[in-house]
Amino acid sequence: MQEKISITRDELQQVIASAVAQAMAPNTGVRSAGKLFEGVTIQAEELRDINGRYDMTARLNRNGLGGQTFSRHQYNTTDFADRPVVESTGPYIMQIHDSLRKLSLALYGESLNQRIEPVDQVGIRQAYREFRDLFLKLYEARVEAVEAEDKEV
Repeated sequence: MQEKISITRDELQQVIASAVAQAMAPNTGVRSAGKLFEGVTIQAEELRDINGRYDMTARLNRNGLGGQTFSRHQYNTTDFADRPVVESTGPYIMQIHDSLRKLSLALYGESLNQRIEPVDQVGIRQAYREFRDLFLKLYEARVEAVEAEDKEV
């Protein structure tokens, strides 16, 4: 035999409204590597944009390496006299993303995306975004300084 309960119409409306709100709420339980940082991940285009603004690093874009950061060791001038050969020694965009991801997770005492609780996901994404923006700002300042230094020589 089933037990019968009685509730008021207002209580029923509250239960229904709560269930509907919960069902319609965006899913914040995304925990996979590809989804946690989706929409805030650093993009190769951001590095290509910075690299394209300066003569020294524009060569990276022309040689298909625009998604890398500039290294003083990327240019080998011994092979073709005055024409530098670009070597692929700078970190690729996925290595940079992984470093930013690890820093963001470390703020919350974690090292794996899967261990992040839904309540912390917004904060981690914000931390990643701020690390990314700071990285891009510092990288551009460095490239600008190296370019100025190169022009003085």
